[in-house]
Amino acid sequence: MNPIDNKSGQVAYPPTSESQLIRSTMFPGAMGPAPGFEGGGGSSTPSLSALLHALRRRWLLALFAAFGVAGLGVMAVLVILPVSYTVTAAVQITSKGDPNPFNPANEDMDFTIFKANMAARIKSPMTIKAALDSPKVQELGIVQNSGNPTKWLEKGIKTDFLIGPEVLRVTLSGDDPQEVAVLLNAVVDAFLNEVKQTDQERLQAKINKLEDNRANMENQLRQKKVLFRKILVENKLPDPKTLELEFQSAQQRLSLFKKDQLQAQIELVQSQDELKSFTAKEKRLPSVTIEDHFFEPEFERLPEDKFFFEKQFKVQEEISNLRRILPPGTIRHPFLQPKLDELESLKAERKKIRERARPDIEQKLRDQALSVIRGEMSKAQEKITAANRKMEFFDAAIKGMEDDVRRLDPAKRQWPPFVEALNEEILGLTLTLNKMREVIELLKANGPNTPRAREWFRAETPTSMDVTRQVKFGGAAALALFCLTLFGVGFLEFRSGRISGTLEVTRGLGMRVLGTLPPVPALARQGVLSAGDESKSESLWQNRLTEAIDSIRTALMHSARTENVHVIMVTSAGVGEGKTSLATQLAASLARAWRNTLLIDGDLRHPATHKLLDLPLEPGFSEVLRGEATPADAVKPTALSRLWLMPAGHWDNHALQALAQDNVKSIFTALKQQYEFIIVDSCPVLPVADALSLGQNVDGIVYAVLRDVSRFPALQAAQQRMSSLNIRTLGAVLIGANHDSGDHGYQYTMSREKK
Repeated sequence: MNPIDNKSGQVAYPPTSESQLIRSTMFPGAMGPAPGFEGGGGSSTPSLSALLHALRRRWLLALFAAFGVAGLGVMAVLVILPVSYTVTAAVQITSKGDPNPFNPANEDMDFTIFKANMAARIKSPMTIKAALDSPKVQELGIVQNSGNPTKWLEKGIKTDFLIGPEVLRVTLSGDDPQEVAVLLNAVVDAFLNEVKQTDQERLQAKINKLEDNRANMENQLRQKKVLFRKILVENKLPDPKTLELEFQSAQQRLSLFKKDQLQAQIELVQSQDELKSFTAKEKRLPSVTIEDHFFEPEFERLPEDKFFFEKQFKVQEEISNLRRILPPGTIRHPFLQPKLDELESLKAERKKIRERARPDIEQKLRDQALSVIRGEMSKAQEKITAANRKMEFFDAAIKGMEDDVRRLDPAKRQWPPFVEALNEEILGLTLTLNKMREVIELLKANGPNTPRAREWFRAETPTSMDVTRQVKFGGAAALALFCLTLFGVGFLEFRSGRISGTLEVTRGLGMRVLGTLPPVPALARQGVLSAGDESKSESLWQNRLTEAIDSIRTALMHSARTENVHVIMVTSAGVGEGKTSLATQLAASLARAWRNTLLIDGDLRHPATHKLLDLPLEPGFSEVLRGEATPADAVKPTALSRLWLMPAGHWDNHALQALAQDNVKSIFTALKQQYEFIIVDSCPVLPVADALSLGQNVDGIVYAVLRDVSRFPALQAAQQRMSSLNIRTLGAVLIGANHDSGDHGYQYTMSREKK
């Protein structure tokens, strides 16, 4: 079958197979927008997912509105909040507090608390009052005009540790930058003076307390020492001080001797290494090649070499004199050439003399080197002998000293238990007292010299205004307004009542959902796909659509068997919601199930099924209603077996009026005798009354609901109109629903019907 050009200029293929029928019915404009209906949705309190889904439908409008409102919010903040000058000063807070060796683990915790106290104290009424009492500050205009300068400063001074963990930053804002800088420096100076005075008082109190504790501890130590000596005398025990001094002296001597022994051992190893090195040199000496520069001094001492050298020198002087008197560049000359030949002869004689003397000189040099090496070997052997003697001496001496140290070791002395316990108390008190003395000296030395708060840098007059506050408030306002606008657009879109899922139909309307159809691909909606396209995505979509339609068909066939439902009208609440596509696909599915099926285009005002099935418009249903044709003349076979079409025909007011006549029922009664199923594609319910007239002649109606286009209030109104006429509702079909399961783990293909 050849393609036929339609009125739009696009090439359309007659539906000779199921896949072509799918293209012809689902692609052309079935997913177009529907007109809006006023009213709310099925729920007045939307969930977050519902708001996000509603916002997705109006994301472009929401973004434009959100950015516009956010921009207006920023402009409002810039107008409302005045721009001022901000001055900054900084105070260093040292982390090294008073040394506390008795509880060092609390240093970090104490410093953290100290930093918080410093940030609070710089804004305390005491500090601010001290700063305001300064005559220079009292003359400032910002102080005189503030009304209550203390409250103003407490509120205006800001502190943080953003510069560093030990740097307290202090800021103050105002209209006059110079006066603000003077005022902030006065506050910082008052704060530093107060901290310094407080630290000195606190430090002096701590020192006095430690001094008292030290005096008490020294008194206890003296009493215990007197008691200890008395016990030693009564029990005739050795004095621990004498034993301790002897033990320390023995340890010192032992340490010195071990140090000397180590030095002797080092000398022994070094001497042994030297001996090994010279021995190796002695063995390598015969094979060592003597370099030429060692021969030169020996050659110069030879009388023959010296004689020829002097003659060579005289000849070279004569040649130089001749070159000075001859023309420049002269190479050969009767006077010059004999001298040059004589010079070469002298050089050759010197070379022969040196070659004859070279073996003797080489032997002489080797003998001299061997003599030096053997002398060094002898010295190294003498050092080894001396070091061995030292080692023997130190070994014997150290052994005796170790015996003395073991004998004098206080840990091995045997004292009565009560004497040992008293001695341990004395030692403990002594250590604690020494540590306490160190702490007292450290506090006295570091107290006034290392303050815990000192000036880092002073406030200076700023040259530009500070817009940080405006930027922060503007950013916060922009973000808040941006989110609020997005929420508002999403909420308004939610209130518009667009249906996005099956739950809104079942729970909101109590309507049965017969099934769902997958969304149409983007290329299909744009009319890009043609009958010859067989891409994987298109094939998968066609399979999904066929399976979904067949599921709806199964439900309707069950109703036909149990409830005698054979004439089914497919409609929708508004236009552009996919009713024609659904009716055509449903009729094709019934025909594919070996059911003789008639598709009637009951949408007389806007017929479309004849275009989808590539059949003429007339004669059709309008002609039958007017009595101009019989149903047999109006019914036309389609390219699919067991599927016939009664197109809409040319409508007029007479045909529309005939819809309300009783003869319509007789038409359907006659057709039911010839076909197992009759599918009627009617007008939308709400725009006109045609669907209400047709609905009274069918067994039941099916609503086409287009996801994100159909509105809840409109569908509810359509259902109420139909129910008021006792027209039975079989259910609804949601078009454009997403299928989240079944396609990833299981893929299938359809078998195409043969022509």
